[in-house]
Amino acid sequence: MSLPKELNLGSNKPMATSSRPQILRFRSDNSSYTAGDTIRIEIPTNRQGHYIFPQESFLEFKYKVNATGGAGAGTTSFFLDQSAYSFFNRIRVLHGSTVLEDTLYCNKLWTALYDVQVNEAERRPDTITKGVYDTAALQASSIYNNGLYGQVVATKASGSAAADSGLFEINLVLPSALLGSLCSKCLPISLLGASSIYLELELATLNQIFVRHRTADTANGTLNSYTIQDIYYNAKTSILPMDVEQALISSTGGIVNLPAIAYKCESKAIAATATSFSDKFSFQFSSLKNFLFFPQNQATANGTIASRSVSSRPKAYVNEYYLNINGEVFPSQSIIGYARQYSELMRSFDMLTDTNAGGVLTFSNYTVNVATTATDVMEDETVANSITLTDQKRWVGGIDLDRFNRSSDVLMSGTSTIGQLLSLVVNFSQAPDEALTLYGACMYDVLYHIENGQMVAKF
Repeated sequence: MSLPKELNLGSNKPMATSSRPQILRFRSDNSSYTAGDTIRIEIPTNRQGHYIFPQESFLEFKYKVNATGGAGAGTTSFFLDQSAYSFFNRIRVLHGSTVLEDTLYCNKLWTALYDVQVNEAERRPDTITKGVYDTAALQASSIYNNGLYGQVVATKASGSAAADSGLFEINLVLPSALLGSLCSKCLPISLLGASSIYLELELATLNQIFVRHRTADTANGTLNSYTIQDIYYNAKTSILPMDVEQALISSTGGIVNLPAIAYKCESKAIAATATSFSDKFSFQFSSLKNFLFFPQNQATANGTIASRSVSSRPKAYVNEYYLNINGEVFPSQSIIGYARQYSELMRSFDMLTDTNAGGVLTFSNYTVNVATTATDVMEDETVANSITLTDQKRWVGGIDLDRFNRSSDVLMSGTSTIGQLLSLVVNFSQAPDEALTLYGACMYDVLYHIENGQMVAKF
């Protein structure tokens, strides 16, 4: 006879092991960093009984900017482009000299994932951990209240001298397969031998991270530099008694496999005269779960202070697309039309039946082809249509490659591309307004294999 769990007196939750929780703060090698630098944080290993819980751990830092007033009449404001994720152009995680995780263009990718998965109602209470919050100076403008931009970092009047902003405090969970939100198991640093774990974060350029309020403010002020300081990785750990840990290790035979998901990202160039695109990506994995892509105009992608270099993703007349894997089309028919494009993106994240899915993506993101040039800037709310045009540039294309629905609990459930030629094919309804940079990314299953004090990534 089957009983409701409330009446099943013989079944309870398992008892917790005896352990002691701690928050360990690991500081970066240097006290401060600026554009182009690489933040490096060492996490010592071989600590008896220590286990890190990455999903409950976070990165902490402070930043400030230096701005100068220009010769024009008036003032200009500079903003962080959407969130503190914009600071990081690349993330790497190493065990000693062995690379376990390496993602390029992660600021653009993480922003796209944030837009797809987190809606406006959820963004507002999430402002501290993501570093995004409304600016009191511009509350009247919906463009700043809809979560598309971060806080004002500096406001400079014409002719004013250079000055540093105050310190902005940021705490965020990294979308990392080993040290952040993409992992699914604790990290047993007691089993990792003498080689430390290293977290490396490469900082983006000034012009990629920040955006000027209006193009008309060019002569009124200049953003000169930024500095990041007081950087810590705050790791939640549990310390197991020796006898408990020995029993745990004995139960695994001394070999541990930690499942997670990870991302890889590459970029491709598209000419302004192109009406189609076809190029291969070096995504060689045994379990590819989805494929994502989005275009940016090249000037924006390379970073200009007048443009949203991280968060602007215009549709750019994308009409039809599909993957070609060794001559086979994925999905079985090409993806044509705005409704199919949106549905396929939702399917690639197992969100098709989720009524709360879709983040901040709207109907206009998939139906309107706005220009890819001047309207990438962060315009003033008084400029005609600027709010609408900015909001429309959140397009993301996705292709589902999982073999099973809701397969997050199934290891290696995706499509194998090992030894396969994988190409993205895109047809445009007309040539783009100017040359584009196309970013392609994939989500894949990874197993972190630990044996004899060494850890390697298997994918």
